[in-house]
Amino acid sequence: MSAEDHGWTEDKIGRLAVKADKAARKKNWRRAIRYGEDMLAGTKALYPETSPDYINRLKTLNRYYDRAERLLEVSERIHRAFELSAVHLGPDHTTTKVSHLLYYKLLLAEKDYPAAIMLVKDTLARLGASEDDQFKRLHYLGQLYSLYGLTGQFEREEQALRERLTLNRLMVGEGLENNADILLDLAKNLCTQKKYQSHDALVEAWGTNFICLRN
Repeated sequence: MSAEDHGWTEDKIGRLAVKADKAARKKNWRRAIRYGEDMLAGTKALYPETSPDYINRLKTLNRYYDRAERLLEVSERIHRAFELSAVHLGPDHTTTKVSHLLYYKLLLAEKDYPAAIMLVKDTLARLGASEDDQFKRLHYLGQLYSLYGLTGQFEREEQALRERLTLNRLMVGEGLENNADILLDLAKNLCTQKKYQSHDALVEAWGTNFICLRN
């Protein structure tokens, strides 16, 4: 059945998009999703999946599901939006960034930590040397060491923490006040690994307050 058979036009889809947005502004996620589903169906009838119109509206609908805490219901769409936006809109497009975030949140919700680690590592590998990218690197290194901790990969967690500490000192500043959170996590990591000499050296050098209970 064609788009004409359903009476789909860009104007009709636009009206649905406005209704969905109004519902979203009121945080009525059930209604936003209902209008959003119709909006996406109409868009799919008029445009190919590779078009910016379809990808942007798919992202919008995915956000409604996220706000409704229903990401797991649309896992295939979340993954699809991530792939489509990366290929057809490019890494710097707002839709791509949102789709990347939603895909990462989905992987965490599914407890698919290996896939989340690969996603973060791939993102890190794509970053350049600009100041903006270095601050992004700080952010993603934070995600990476947390994921290594969740999966019990403590040596890799330590490596990511040390890399983040070095970069944070460069980009944010020296001193305990600028690095306390990272140092505390590193101290905990060294204690978990029973690297007591390294732990004690860290505490002495920075004056951190973390107490390592030793077996």
